[in-house]
Amino acid sequence: MTAKQVRKTNVIAATLIGFLLTIGCSGVQAGDGGNQYREYLLQAEQDLGFSGSVLVLKDDSVLVMEGFGLADRETATANTADTRFLLCSVTKQFTATAILQLAERGLLSLDDPISKYMPDYADSAAGRITIYNLLTQTSGIVEYMSLVDSTESFDRPVPIEHVISMFMEAPLEFAPGSTWQYSNSNYYLLGRIIEVVSGRSYGTYMERYIFEPLEMGSSGFPNGYLSDVAGMAEGYVTDEEGGVMAGPAIHGSWPFAAGGLYSSIADMAKWEKAMRNGAILTEESIGTMYNPYKWRYGCGWEIDTLYGRPVASHGGTGGGYCSQVIRFVDGPSSVVVLSNTGDAYRQVSKIAYDLAALMFGNMPHESGADTVVHVDPRVLEEYAGEYELAPGVSIAFRCRDGQLFTQAPGQPEMQVYPRSESEFCLQVVEGSVEFVRDSTGVVSGIIVHQGGRDIAAARVK
Repeated sequence: MTAKQVRKTNVIAATLIGFLLTIGCSGVQAGDGGNQYREYLLQAEQDLGFSGSVLVLKDDSVLVMEGFGLADRETATANTADTRFLLCSVTKQFTATAILQLAERGLLSLDDPISKYMPDYADSAAGRITIYNLLTQTSGIVEYMSLVDSTESFDRPVPIEHVISMFMEAPLEFAPGSTWQYSNSNYYLLGRIIEVVSGRSYGTYMERYIFEPLEMGSSGFPNGYLSDVAGMAEGYVTDEEGGVMAGPAIHGSWPFAAGGLYSSIADMAKWEKAMRNGAILTEESIGTMYNPYKWRYGCGWEIDTLYGRPVASHGGTGGGYCSQVIRFVDGPSSVVVLSNTGDAYRQVSKIAYDLAALMFGNMPHESGADTVVHVDPRVLEEYAGEYELAPGVSIAFRCRDGQLFTQAPGQPEMQVYPRSESEFCLQVVEGSVEFVRDSTGVVSGIIVHQGGRDIAAARVK
């Protein structure tokens, strides 16, 4: 992944979920009790090489909390419920929680401009950007990973001030609060504000006010390298020949409060329960966290509906790891998947959403089951164009040789197959896309149907 692709990766994952996924486990029967989840995961481990740990929490009962695959391929050490993984951008929900705690204690206000806590930040922006803008990804601050030059090395410690200096003088990409755009810079700044307000380092604050109270002994922030943390799974990525190699070494100072925390599935079970019983935040603060602003993003969560129920979700990837959390906010049910295969995010997201489907009596999609019909190429030509899934993130459709193809940012072009004149599927994956027309008959947008969700996107080109 290039530095510039980082800005869009989480946006695409959060919007499409699994639109370009490449897994379709079969043989799982809905309704056979807790065994259905484990059967699915064992098949994913066997057929797809899934490596990680999984939590399935339904109606406050733990149905699955165990590891699959290997934490260390060299020593053949298995993943377990206590194996530690880098959380990547799932870190953001913890950072948001810390900010909301400080607000509850009257130590800051979400409406405060960041200039109140960071007087050295660029004057042109500091007085206009609020803490709430940072939390909701509406600040307009450029993604710092897109500014990293070739002389930087992620495996070396970097002062927080240096990273902030990379983007604080850069022009804002839009007026604060006017629209939404995912930027890790927002949460990097929130980490620094936590330090300024609390008088503690980010890692020490998280330990004292979140992990210790919840007895999350396998969670923390590495004040160095993940390799120095006992019980960590080794991170892996796919090499150019399709094999597996060690993931890149990244010093914790680079992802910081945007993606630097680690945890285990056993600890995440404690976290999920604590976020429902008032142990860590008040009901009012949790309501603020789940309240979307400008897009489907609240404070560290994407907010949506799944199978007709309100849901908060977030995923992330980096350094040989990836993660996905799905939390049903109207009842004590969650799915958490942590993996030590960094470029398997689409697989991990697919697994998480399939487990959520099983939770509500739905069957995971089996590939190749759709019937393909003929559509006049002239109709396909009408569908060609770009459709905006989120501010600045579009998916393209092209007609070529009487066939329709689609391409998401950073993904290969793939053919879509018609179920009807207006609805198309990717036969190798779950989900479909439906083209919609306005009152005059002109194609005006699409609706992505995937994982129980309907995501609308307007045509922009």
